[in-house]
Amino acid sequence: MHNFRTSEYVGLGHPDKVADQISDTILDLYLEKDPNSRVAVETLVSGNNVFLAGEISSKETIHNKDIRKAIRNTLHDIGYKSNLPGNFHHDDVDIQVYLKPQSTNIHSGVDKEDGQVGAGDQGIMFGYATEETPELLPLPYVIAADLLNVLNAQILEGTLPNFYTDNKSQVCIDYYNGQKYIHEIILSSWHDPSLEIEEVRDILRNKVVNPIYEKYEAYIPGDVLPIAHINSAGPFFIGGPTADAGVTGRKIIVDTYGGFAPHGGGAFSGKDPSKVDRSATYMARHVAKSLVANGYATEALVQLSYAIGHTQPFSIHLESDSGRDEELIAKIRQNFDLSPKGIINYLKLNDPNTIKYKNIASGGHFLNQTAPWEQIKEF
Repeated sequence: MHNFRTSEYVGLGHPDKVADQISDTILDLYLEKDPNSRVAVETLVSGNNVFLAGEISSKETIHNKDIRKAIRNTLHDIGYKSNLPGNFHHDDVDIQVYLKPQSTNIHSGVDKEDGQVGAGDQGIMFGYATEETPELLPLPYVIAADLLNVLNAQILEGTLPNFYTDNKSQVCIDYYNGQKYIHEIILSSWHDPSLEIEEVRDILRNKVVNPIYEKYEAYIPGDVLPIAHINSAGPFFIGGPTADAGVTGRKIIVDTYGGFAPHGGGAFSGKDPSKVDRSATYMARHVAKSLVANGYATEALVQLSYAIGHTQPFSIHLESDSGRDEELIAKIRQNFDLSPKGIINYLKLNDPNTIKYKNIASGGHFLNQTAPWEQIKEF
């Protein structure tokens, strides 16, 4: 029986991803100065404007000129240089900063007098793992990400001129009679108007799609290549924030599992690790991945639930194919400290020498295998 499953991915220059990386640029700035900074920053990019708003409490003050400089550096790294079409460029974008102190009500509930850390917000967080790829992530999601990693590496290296980092992909896998086959892919990329559409398609097919087909040939049956829809809507020469607004936290499925698992709804970027939207989601992934890697299950979904100001989750839920979920929940409680402070310390989430959140935000948060939450705990 055919069972088609599709995941999507977006490039680091997609407007929503640009907003994510800017928000996390600000978080990195503050954690470098004060690891206990409390940060909740949102970004909107549109036209040639960057709007930064949110709440910050820190022992250190960072002046707006330094914030603007860091944002421009991030935009340059993403590829928004002065030679791009459109009007969104790192050196002349208009940056407006609206930051204020964190609410004292939230502060008193999070930073306890006894040194404990209460959850910075209420919410539900999910972690997922499946053994179908070495990364323990869903196959269509991994391939969709790989398409854009191949494309954007060449763009940033300068070996694929006239293409820009605002791009998207989708991969559909046919789960058929116990086998997995690539059914169809979609790839769209912003390009220079000097390129004709057929030239765009030929370049992307030869430089990106065909290498991916070679890498994943085990999932291509016979000699017939999967259908590839390349810039299927035609020319795409107006891109980035010139074409579409971008907002922090609007690509939460791209950030996680490509639609293969539930999402609690909370964004990650721009939030310091006291916000369990971020830290507990990382921990839930770590727990789920460790369960699968240790052979307890071939697929695992972990849910953690928190109340604002509380130091422990008030529920832990597990769905797996182990037949031992109740027993495994007990093992989770025994082997993992799920308090916000325990998670922060264990995963080193406020250590700027371990984690650069801007880099994590450039793609899926569980694709960087060097991240602390991607390491396997044996238990």
